[in-house]
Formats: sequence, C-alpha cells, structure tokens
Amino acid sequence: MTLTEKTFMLIFCVCLSFSVRGVYAAPAAQDAFEIVQPDGTVITARVRGDEWNNRVETVKGYSIKKAVDGFWYYISHYNKDMPVLSIRRADRPPPKSIKKHIRPGRLYMRPSGDRISRRPGPVLSSGDTLSSTASALSGVSTA
Repeated sequence: MTLTEKTFMLIFCVCLSFSVRGVYAAPAAQDAFEIVQPDGTVITARVRGDEWNNRVETVKGYSIKKAVDGFWYYISHYNKDMPVLSIRRADRPPPKSIKKHIRPGRLYMRPSGDRISRRPGPVLSSGDTLSSTASALSGVSTA
C-alpha cells in the first residue's frame, strides 16, 4: 500500500467516524423464561427494551421487580426513576389498578435510554396497606 493509499484510508475512516449520528442499543431477547420465587412458585416472564433501557414483564405485560425479600412484585408506578412496588406478589393475579408495560418517564431517561440517577432499590407504594408485609420487606422504604 502506498503512502497516498494509506492517507486516503485514514481520511476515509476519520470522515466515516464523524458521519455516524449515534449508536443504537441491541434489543433484549424476547424469549420467555421462568422465575422461581423463594417459596417455589414460578412466574413466566420476558425482558423488554434494549441493553440500556430494559425491564422484566410477565408474559401478560405487567412490569415486575425483585424486592429485597427475594420475591418479585408488580410495579404500580414510578416515582421519578424509581419503581414503586405493589404489595401484590407477581405470582398472583395483578391488582386491577396496575397498568401494563409500566416504565420510567422520558424525563428521567438519557437520550441513550440510560437512567439519569442510579439510586438503589425499589420502594413500596405509600397507598398500600403494609401491616405484616412491611416487616417481611425490611429495608425497603415506604415513601
């Protein structure tokens, strides 16, 4: 390869790198898988989204999250970028008030889809009755 060809290739590569507007994330695998709750009950779920912005949903489309007690619960809504968990475990029918495909609002997402804040763990919904569930989920805020 001559010096002119090497120079051309270098200029071509530099120009090509500036022409790429953005790199997109790969979609999550759509295959269903089983989640085993600590008591042995099984939930069939799927990962939705992509490598930067993803969530776990039941096969019926309800968003779920694992709590500190090891059980998976339905996400009732998001408080900014934090999932607020229902007290209903995901191996049981969802409450009628819970919508499908819940995810954080766009305000709390970076253009890449990555969450802006990285605060730890989900919280329980403040409107739920906690009674004995609160002690089972010790360490989870009720705010």
